[in-house]
Amino acid sequence: MREIVAGFLDGHNTMSLATYRHGSVYAASLFYASEGLTLYFISDPDSAHSVNISLNPEVAVTISKDHSDWKTVRGLQLRGRAYEVPEGESEPARKIFEKKYPFLAELLGNPDLFRGARGIAFYKVVPETVRLIDNGVRFGYRAELSL
Repeated sequence: MREIVAGFLDGHNTMSLATYRHGSVYAASLFYASEGLTLYFISDPDSAHSVNISLNPEVAVTISKDHSDWKTVRGLQLRGRAYEVPEGESEPARKIFEKKYPFLAELLGNPDLFRGARGIAFYKVVPETVRLIDNGVRFGYRAELSL
């Protein structure tokens, strides 16, 4: 199942990230890149979801395309923890992101633009459980992977 999930992650670009703080939930749509089952995204550390992560790393993620036929619904639901990647460890994350999004190489490769002027940082989501939803198998089909 790991290979199926990794292939699904490679074939999509946008995730919906849900975070929680002080009794309120928040969701954000973000571009991501993955290595194995770990997701990486870039964000402003002052954004609501980044602040939420700094206070509570527990997150949920969904990834799917928009469907008009219930029989074609296929997606992932992940639950895990998110962290800001320390600057000293951001080089591998940058390479993973640039591989998926080559047009970002100039931004990500320039420390002044990336961290300073833009005020953005890398984050990673480390899943604890992954659920594959696939109505193509049958209505309501799901397979779960605990990590």
